[in-house]
Amino acid sequence: MVMTIGLPTQQKTRNNQLYVEHLSDDIQDHVYQAILEGVYKMFQMFGGSLSEVLADPSKKGKLKDFLDWQIPRLRVQHADLLDVFQGVQFLPLDKHAFLRVQCFVNRLEGRFGEIR
Repeated sequence: MVMTIGLPTQQKTRNNQLYVEHLSDDIQDHVYQAILEGVYKMFQMFGGSLSEVLADPSKKGKLKDFLDWQIPRLRVQHADLLDVFQGVQFLPLDKHAFLRVQCFVNRLEGRFGEIR
């Protein structure tokens, strides 16, 4: 599978001349690769492997329908490092460690109102 992403641009002026600067540093390849892999894993769960779809022409419509449904829901503009790890995973903690972490989080939220 291949995903094509347009680079964000910004218009700037130099020597009284307008030009477009491409902001390639704003694109994180590993984040978008993780998104693409997630889309493929979801398709595999519902529609089988890509090689099966390509081998059977009657299944190509199923792939198109899935991608037409899935792609608008991706929210690629909000992708970040958490998409690489597919969210935050919580490990089991003993009661004392959990209470210390909970207390720390509560203190952070109390001190910095913008943290939620």
